[in-house]
Amino acid sequence: MSGSKSLKEQARAEWKTLGFFYDYEDSQRTWLIRASRTGMKRLCAELRQYAADPRNAANSEHEHYGPYSYLKFVTWPETKIVPDGIYGRIGDFERLAEIVSSALAGAKPGDRVRIDEAYSKNSEAKLELLLEGDDFNVASADPALEAP
Repeated sequence: MSGSKSLKEQARAEWKTLGFFYDYEDSQRTWLIRASRTGMKRLCAELRQYAADPRNAANSEHEHYGPYSYLKFVTWPETKIVPDGIYGRIGDFERLAEIVSSALAGAKPGDRVRIDEAYSKNSEAKLELLLEGDDFNVASADPALEAP
């Protein structure tokens, strides 16, 4: 991210508010989500909040997340993980929150957990969680915010 210091500060603040970092790795076709245990709980809360919002009930409704809005949750008749986000029916987002929560229950910082097939076997992309330590600074994972 080139540009003014204020834009970088805004992005740092948005990562902190979101509570987890995400990136799509084209070569691996994988969404990687990095967060502390608290951040992973925040991810689950976002999934549940999306599921609970009646405005998201119709197909094609969606929400974008993070400072760049790359990751999106989309209401769709089938579950799938694709390069632009996570798709499913409203109840599927609640189910994904439970999958994430259960998958990380016994995880330790540094553990990588793949949950993509537990959510959908019809995906074009994978979903991987990297549990970070409690002191993880979400914005520090963003290479666009590195100091020049």
